[in-house]
Amino acid sequence: MQVCIPCDADAGTLTIDETPLCLVQGTVQVGATTNGDAVVPDGYEVAYALTEAATLTIVALNGGPVFTVSAPGMYIIHTLVYDPLTIDPSQIELGQTTGYEIASVLVQGGGTICGAIDLIGAVVQVNDCSPANDDCINALPLPVNLEVNCPDNAVGGDNTYATFDGGDATCDDPGSYLMDVWYTFNAGTNTSVTINFNSGTMEDWSITVTDGCGRQRVGVRDAT
Repeated sequence: MQVCIPCDADAGTLTIDETPLCLVQGTVQVGATTNGDAVVPDGYEVAYALTEAATLTIVALNGGPVFTVSAPGMYIIHTLVYDPLTIDPSQIELGQTTGYEIASVLVQGGGTICGAIDLIGAVVQVNDCSPANDDCINALPLPVNLEVNCPDNAVGGDNTYATFDGGDATCDDPGSYLMDVWYTFNAGTNTSVTINFNSGTMEDWSITVTDGCGRQRVGVRDAT
């Protein structure tokens, strides 16, 4: 004899808002849009889980399909439809419980509890897009050229996804977050070196010259 448990709950599907994404100053917001195909029985509630894609380990829970991520990797946003009388999302152990374990206690996974979780979910790739010279220790070399050769030998840079690795700039409030990139040069036998800087579209910028990483400043120029 087979016992069937009627259950109309359906988690439906999600569509990721944007992927891939880059961490900006160490974090990024990931989100998905519900496709309107979930079935939520009377008295049931909806929650959203963020999992690490490789293992479906739940790392965050939310009342909406939006999460803040602070590490690169592939993630999945899932919908969970549940009866608060039988499932308490606060009991889910973040970093331990997996989506598979949730499904296993539900009717959809052979369990006895009515509810549903969308195991496929919406996948998002989060990347660390910081530049190669994001840290002082990885500073890129600048060639020291004759003045007439400087325009043709200019070195381009992009601090869009740079993270903070230096000290406070004099043009900002103490503790301000600076998206700094790093370069190094050796003056050799030259007694003076001129740095020609094109700020592009930047409105706030600062150039600091030191004699080594974390060392004494020997020059600074700020603009706001």
